[in-house]
Order: sequence, then structure tokens, then C-alpha cells
Amino acid sequence: MNLWDVDANYHRGNWDARFELVKTDQSTPGLPIRRFGYYAQVAYRQYDNPNPILQKLEGVFRFDHIQLNGINVAQTGINFGGFGNTYARVPLDRNRYTFGLNYWFYPSLALKMDFEIYDELGVPSLRDNGFICQLVWGF
Repeated sequence: MNLWDVDANYHRGNWDARFELVKTDQSTPGLPIRRFGYYAQVAYRQYDNPNPILQKLEGVFRFDHIQLNGINVAQTGINFGGFGNTYARVPLDRNRYTFGLNYWFYPSLALKMDFEIYDELGVPSLRDNGFICQLVWGF
């Protein structure tokens, strides 16, 4: 397996920006599996807000894109609109737009609520948008 990854993070004042780009090539008995993806994220939090509740809220927007090639879709048991019977480009050529709101109880404990909109390129009928809520505790 070959992997390369570039990531960057920048924080200034109330703004936080992040970016990551990843590419992997994996040898398999069948076709090689290739993965490529990236994301860019921007977040805003008013650390200096006089209201203690509002100063713990953070708004987040994230865009990410992923492409997978070389996976035998028939072996996954998933049928992507009739593409599931050949070695072919998996119709996973996807953009995702995430709108989120985080509440930071402590620097290592947050409640994160996100709404994700998926744009499945090449298979417009496949929609799996969703709402995600998670409690994150770093230690």
C-alpha cells in the first residue's frame, strides 16, 4: 500500500481553518484499489462573547470529496443502480457538504450536531443525507 497525506491547520482569533488531502494505492489480487479525497473546513466561535453560553457555541462548515476506484462492488453486496456486478469504478465519486453546530462544555468535551448533504456524482438518485449528533470526549 502506498499512501501520501497533506494536512494543514490555521487558527486566528475566532476563526479556525483546516484542510487535508489524501491519496492511497493498494495492491490486491484483482484490480488495484485507488482512493483519493480531500476536505476543507472553516469554523467560527466567539471566544470573547460576554454571554457564557454563546461563547461555547461554534459554527462549522465543511466540504469534502472522495473517489474510490477498483473495488469489486459485487463482493460488497451493495447494488449501486445496477453497477454491482463488475469490476468497475465504484460510483463513489462523492461530494459532501456539512453544516454543524458544536457546543464546547470543556476544551476536551463537546456536543456536535451536523447536517450532511451528499451529492453522489454519477448516481443522482442515490441520496443519503442525514443528521448526526455526537458527544465527543478527548482524553
